[in-house]
Amino acid sequence: MTTAARASRLAGRAVAGTIIARTTGKIVKRYPIVAVVLFVARWWRRRNARLARHNRAVVKLRDGATITVTDKRA
Repeated sequence: MTTAARASRLAGRAVAGTIIARTTGKIVKRYPIVAVVLFVARWWRRRNARLARHNRAVVKLRDGATITVTDKRA
């Protein structure tokens, strides 16, 4: 990616972020329940992502070895 393309992309993201922040701010000021819902939704997404990271495991197998993993509960 060229320097100009990168700068253009970053500028576009900054403008979009500013517009989103201003719009969200106006909506949240008028409807405080929206702020609560957005806060909880963000917290829930981060919580799920954090839990998903902790449930990962690395298993090294010998050549030709196989393993089966299911999510069925016993």
